Amino acid sequence: MKTSSAKTAQEILAEIKPLGRDSYRNVPFKHGIPGPCYGVKIEELKKIQKRIKTDYRLALDLYDTGVYGANP
Repeated sequence: MKTSSAKTAQEILAEIKPLGRDSYRNVPFKHGIPGPCYGVKIEELKKIQKRIKTDYRLALDLYDTGVYGANP
């Protein structure tokens, strides 16, 4: 359910991109993940997930971005 404070997929991507680390970003690439990957720790993604709660539309929008790890 979206509330007035709900964020868009692009806002979430802008929030998580600076949290990425090269060391975490390289792991998926070594395993053959071809697309964009920010390399964000699951710990950081869980903080955002906890804040957002359940938003199915946002989850689908994040999946559609194609960014690996943007939809935990």
